[in-house]
Amino acid sequence: MKKLHEQDVTFDFVTYRRFTLIVNRTRLGVFLTLIFLVGYLLAAMTSGNTSWLLNILGGLAFMFLFFTFYTVMIKRTYNSNKTMQNLAVHYNFFDTYVEQTSSLGKTRFDYTDIYKIVEDKTAIYLLVGRQQGLVIPKKTADEPFNNFIRNINK
Repeated sequence: MKKLHEQDVTFDFVTYRRFTLIVNRTRLGVFLTLIFLVGYLLAAMTSGNTSWLLNILGGLAFMFLFFTFYTVMIKRTYNSNKTMQNLAVHYNFFDTYVEQTSSLGKTRFDYTDIYKIVEDKTAIYLLVGRQQGLVIPKKTADEPFNNFIRNINK
């Protein structure tokens, strides 16, 4: 089968952090909302008759603390997994599948296995599971390649 595109990616901490936040975006949003509400209620209960603005600030502070803790946990997870640190990955894109090669081995994903494509300003994420996917940086890809990736499972 003829190779259509190829791409090299280094899986550094910034890439890992972005991927983790993208994959957990919905759950994290719900959880941060709940954390804000708990912080708001705690501030309201402990402050007596102070203004609603102070209660909102209490909720935001509680939410900020949780997000900071979550970011620290992402960093610890990345640092504890030496095989993932600065992992060089090479992708080969064919008509019906993508092949991923790294020092850890070779993997093949059929385009029909991709259940979701998520895009942010720096990358396109091909999700093949709730916690698994391929990261394709935009900065090293041209627009025809980006369009190919966006339409991969249509």
